[in-house]
Amino acid sequence: MKSICLMLICLLLAESGQDIDTPEEIPYKGNFAKEFTLGKPKEYKNLKIYPVYADFKKLDFVFMNKAIEKKQIQIEEVSSGGSVNTLKLSKQVTKDQIFIMSGEIVQGAKQDRVIAYDLIFGGKDGTYSTNAYCVEHGRWTYKSQQFSDAKMVGASNIRQFASRSASPTGSNQNAIWNEVSMKNKDLGSSNESDAYKESYSSKKFKESSEEYLKVFASMPQDDKRMIGMIVFIDDKGLVIDVFNSNNMLINYYDKLLNSYIQDAIHPSALANNKKIDDPKEFLNALNGESSKQVKLPGIGRVFTLENTSISGFVTFLNSDFVHASIFARKDIKNVPEKNNRQRQINIPNNTQQNQQYSPEQD
Repeated sequence: MKSICLMLICLLLAESGQDIDTPEEIPYKGNFAKEFTLGKPKEYKNLKIYPVYADFKKLDFVFMNKAIEKKQIQIEEVSSGGSVNTLKLSKQVTKDQIFIMSGEIVQGAKQDRVIAYDLIFGGKDGTYSTNAYCVEHGRWTYKSQQFSDAKMVGASNIRQFASRSASPTGSNQNAIWNEVSMKNKDLGSSNESDAYKESYSSKKFKESSEEYLKVFASMPQDDKRMIGMIVFIDDKGLVIDVFNSNNMLINYYDKLLNSYIQDAIHPSALANNKKIDDPKEFLNALNGESSKQVKLPGIGRVFTLENTSISGFVTFLNSDFVHASIFARKDIKNVPEKNNRQRQINIPNNTQQNQQYSPEQD
């Protein structure tokens, strides 16, 4: 815990004056891997999951699904015309702290989206804008006024591209569209609007996932010390997902496990990921690297981490660790723009987004 506190002192001394998509360079001086220990992995076919242990000050959150259900937040298009990579979030007065995880899918409105970064909101009410990416390329018409929780997260490449610094050129969006199309094709869930959520309801996914679920489904319930996991597919590191507490992990575990199973069923999508051979090497990739702080609405602090091996982020509330997702790096290079025969989407740059809607800080 001392290393995290020392890191936070260094990080929080610098205030980001940048816009939402242009994070400020801040030295990352922590030794994050020292906080975690690993347990004995469970394994089935090509999927291996190592439990991760650590002891942090426990934080209480209302998560996105419950916050929407309790009408503590509502998520809408940023305007009646919409903006592909920006959503509007309205928060009601509540004493609860609300957490929304990067990679969660929201459905409805003019097209389904994946949330770009972790968001934390405190007691104040307010209206905010935040980054998101389209995961339903063929629709731009209203299904509903407000978004609902799709009860799923993106597969690893979708989550990685969403949580990397948003690009005004749209390269992140094009990469995500390509990943969505690949998943729908691989899982036999191709559909008219190329909606990613259909991949989870495909017959192929449901049949293939049954045996994996028998092995892995109860890991955090059976081991109350477990706060996260390191995931390997075909003996190569895929992702580290770690949370503040066992309770927080349990809330997201089913969604995350299904995303790992998706990647395990069709690992060809991971062929160009950086090769990481063992879990300790994966953790050690976090040490002593540079970081960017992302200016976001709310009260959380998100720092993106990137080197030649990994890409990801760490989220804090004040000096307390909340969540980290670290991926075996996949570069966005020479990503062709997806051809959309139904419509042409304007992917706004950061200046255009802020002209359309200005976030208020919590």
